[in-house]
Amino acid sequence: MAQPSRRYGRSPSDLLRLIVALVVAGAGFLLASVLDNLNAAVTIETIDAFDGLPDAVVVTLILIGQLLAWLIPIGVLVTLLAQRRYRRLGLIVFAMAIAVALSWGINRQLISEFQPPSLEVDQPGWICSDAERAEGLPELSTVGGATEAPGALFTSQACVPGDAFPNTVYLAAFAAALGALTPWLSRRWRRASWAALLLFLLVRTLDGVVVAVDAVFALALGYAIGAATDLVFGSPQRTPTADELRATLNRRGLAITDVAPALVRARSSKPFVASTDTGRSLFLKVLGPDQRAADLLY
Repeated sequence: MAQPSRRYGRSPSDLLRLIVALVVAGAGFLLASVLDNLNAAVTIETIDAFDGLPDAVVVTLILIGQLLAWLIPIGVLVTLLAQRRYRRLGLIVFAMAIAVALSWGINRQLISEFQPPSLEVDQPGWICSDAERAEGLPELSTVGGATEAPGALFTSQACVPGDAFPNTVYLAAFAAALGALTPWLSRRWRRASWAALLLFLLVRTLDGVVVAVDAVFALALGYAIGAATDLVFGSPQRTPTADELRATLNRRGLAITDVAPALVRARSSKPFVASTDTGRSLFLKVLGPDQRAADLLY
């Protein structure tokens, strides 16, 4: 018997993700605005941990992170367009736009009022000094009355400009896209996405030698916006369909011929009835992410 395609709706999983992200965002804002000493200590310890490595190793890590920061969004865009997943693309763009606006506005209006501490740390060797940036430059050109350098030709020493890219706004946008795409991602891709996000956070700290006081807040805020987008516009139900359940049971060695939703009410599970090839009837209770999230919420 043919089953309808998986429907969209408001999922308890999205609500739970939203609540957790908002709690983390609140904690991140507290870190960004109050606990200056802790922020400085974490940043200094991170820089000291990498300062013992060869500069070329750190620069390679930074460049890999920055390259991925460009390639991953392009890859997602091309994949969604090729597969004609316009709804998913629209959700991502919507969530990212809100995350960028809120992250920039909150960082500018609120967090910037709390002056981050000055880091008393020597500039690490992987950050190019002014002399290294200027070495080998052609004569400065003047555009519109302003003097600018066409570009920086670094010396043979491995170093990066120290511009703290990916910046906070990028992190918020990436987290928003991840939050909006989570219902469609497998566990493996979710883990890979979070690993990339943590790499970007590390690169931001190493490349800019800055106190990442607003990074945790930006990440949580962006992810909350992505989860809220799914909650408002709907996401695919996580409970398996009857066909998927039958295929899973058959792979487990049960000869199932038919599966259908059970006409009974259940709060914490999704009930099904199944028939085997011998005519035996089975009553099945399926617990998916939505049911587990509902148990935690209600």
